[in-house]
Amino acid sequence: MDTNASFYRTRPYYAGYAQDTWKVKDKLTVNFGIRYDVQIGWKERYNQLNSGFNFNAVNPYSGQIIANWKALATQYNAAHPNDPNGGYPAPPAQILGGIQFAGKNGRPPRAYATDWTNVQPRIGFAWQIASRTVLRLGGGLYYMQPPEENTTLGFQQATPYVSSLDGLHPSAGVNTTGPYSLNQPFPNGIVPVPGSSLGLGTNLGNTVSFDNYNYRIPRTWEYSFGIQQGLPWGMIADLAYTGNYSLFEPIEYNQGYLPYNTFLQGQANPTYLNRTLPNPFYGILPNNTSLGGSQQIAANKLLNSYPEFNGGVTNNLVQAGYYRYDALSLQLEKRLSSQSKGNFTWVVSYTFSKAFEANHRMDNWNLNSPVVQELDYQDKPQTIAFSAFHTNPDRFPNIRNPSEPQVNLAVEKSIRITERYRFTLRGETFNVANTVIRPGPNTTFSDANFRATTADAAKLPALGSTRSEVLLLIWSDLSSKLQVSR
Repeated sequence: MDTNASFYRTRPYYAGYAQDTWKVKDKLTVNFGIRYDVQIGWKERYNQLNSGFNFNAVNPYSGQIIANWKALATQYNAAHPNDPNGGYPAPPAQILGGIQFAGKNGRPPRAYATDWTNVQPRIGFAWQIASRTVLRLGGGLYYMQPPEENTTLGFQQATPYVSSLDGLHPSAGVNTTGPYSLNQPFPNGIVPVPGSSLGLGTNLGNTVSFDNYNYRIPRTWEYSFGIQQGLPWGMIADLAYTGNYSLFEPIEYNQGYLPYNTFLQGQANPTYLNRTLPNPFYGILPNNTSLGGSQQIAANKLLNSYPEFNGGVTNNLVQAGYYRYDALSLQLEKRLSSQSKGNFTWVVSYTFSKAFEANHRMDNWNLNSPVVQELDYQDKPQTIAFSAFHTNPDRFPNIRNPSEPQVNLAVEKSIRITERYRFTLRGETFNVANTVIRPGPNTTFSDANFRATTADAAKLPALGSTRSEVLLLIWSDLSSKLQVSR
């Protein structure tokens, strides 16, 4: 069950660049430039964002939890003097860790530190090594616009379903009604949205995740090398290699899970981790959280690195991932040429490529597990494509038929004959100056006279005309008209 607040995030973005094209020789052109981006971190108008996780701060519930833990350990060990698993796990010296908030308790108001390293050089050149052969090479560094907006714990509150009260059996048992059943899944109520008021105590008893405040903008090196060869019949062949390599891609790391040596001990003796023990968090943490709702708890929950967060303190932005793409392509293109009839073009291309990704570990808590390098899920090793299209639009936006300037005149005289009838004499003349009116051009591409006007094609003078009319009308005010002569 999720309860979500509304957010108003803003951030400024600044960029400047300089670039130049240098024609070294008639057959050699060099492009070079540099760009610098400054992407300021997100800011929420009312400071409704988290600001990382403080691993060293003493949690405000530390004293209560440790005292209860020690009391339960004493009782359990006295009742189980010969426990083969070594008795009740010893409590840590202190309960450490907690979520921090942007703009609170000395934290900066923005969700991330500004990455000032986003300098992006670019260079490329085109060299005509033969009359119809061009060599091209280019490369550059590019910085992404990160999609991360930071976490909002305290403002987006989840109430988890407690699936087991003892770590072994379903909470509802065989009951179809009552607490933890489908008709009453949250018998302890819904966790309220506290905002930042709980400070380091936010979301205790549940798992948490956070974004690293010192986040670096992921960056990509892009590079290409190609040869273009002109062929007969207006055709061009293009052989090219392209690639990119993205660095500082984020992967998740759960820093709140079992220490590795404890995990190995549990593998050797599963009951060491799975046994049920009295819960030191019960009665202290909210009873509608994963840890605070049951008097019993599995031993593995007490052995986690940050036990108050139910085995989950996940850093979302450990920047150890990367992506890589390499491709070799061959393309054949038929272009328009002076010998072309019509304007039909086509392109056929073949690409051989491979795409890798490394963006997770098999176990996100285990630093002994390497980052998995594998084929990207979008990898397409071989691609053949063909496309053809008609390039002229239905109408050209910047071409009009020749204008038709004309001067028209009209003279009219009305004479009242009686109260009911009038006599009107009107004379009209059109194109008084006999202005030349040219026809539109030929728009048929396959025609030898394409672009020429009809008059030009026929080598005839353009036509003009003058037309005059005299109209005699006798008509009635009662809307009856009689045309006398024309």
